[in-house]
Amino acid sequence: MEFLSDIISYASALAERWAALVTGGIFTALFAGYERWRGKPVAWSTYVRIFVVFGFVAASFSAWRDEHSSKINAGGTEDLNLKSPNLPCIAGNR
Repeated sequence: MEFLSDIISYASALAERWAALVTGGIFTALFAGYERWRGKPVAWSTYVRIFVVFGFVAASFSAWRDEHSSKINAGGTEDLNLKSPNLPCIAGNR
């Protein structure tokens, strides 16, 4: 049941970032300019796919970044693996 709760929480976080979802329009507009420059038409379904994919990626990253920042600010960095590992020195003893 925790998995379903996490999915609902994730969907809610995406919905709260509707502005990031809309940024897919920027990439769609750039693609439209490229299409006009090439002089070959592209199906409208391609535009929809670009809008949805880039918008989803932008909203997902925004949700992750907010969660990541709040965890770091709360001092919960022990499981983020931010420390560099102890690697042996290849060049010899220093």
